Amino acid sequence: EIHDLPMSVSQHLALPLECKTIPTRHEQICVATTQAKLNPVNDVVFYHRDKQQQLTLLQAKHGEIALMWLHGFSIGGKYTIMGEAEEGHPRFIIYLTDAYLSNASTVKPVAVISDYFIASLESLDDNGMAEIRFLDSNGCDEPDALGCNGIIDIFKQD
Repeated sequence: EIHDLPMSVSQHLALPLECKTIPTRHEQICVATTQAKLNPVNDVVFYHRDKQQQLTLLQAKHGEIALMWLHGFSIGGKYTIMGEAEEGHPRFIIYLTDAYLSNASTVKPVAVISDYFIASLESLDDNGMAEIRFLDSNGCDEPDALGCNGIIDIFKQD
């Protein structure tokens, strides 16, 4: 006896790709995202788009507890920055771009920025100096500030 697949399985699924260009290269990392069954997490598929516009699968990640995204790159493209957030608190996982492109599923990050008081990673240079935005006055010179920017060395965090 032959059973047809349910309509939802047999229909063609096309997800939009969000792509970011790697600085100083004619290449991109692209992301397709689906909302996981248990919000507010997501499942993400990462692709490399080369100079000939060919897509290669880098990795697929299942969002068990965190929301995930491609945050961007360091100014010259040496580093790739991934973001994750649990309960609204972001952490930024930083990889060497070349290592990430060659083996995304097993590459180890060179640094992780995961501080409760950091709201966002504004920029990163190729020497590992990151401009971060603090959530509130923690880390700010002015005690009453509602947030400020600061510079940290990603390799010398407390």
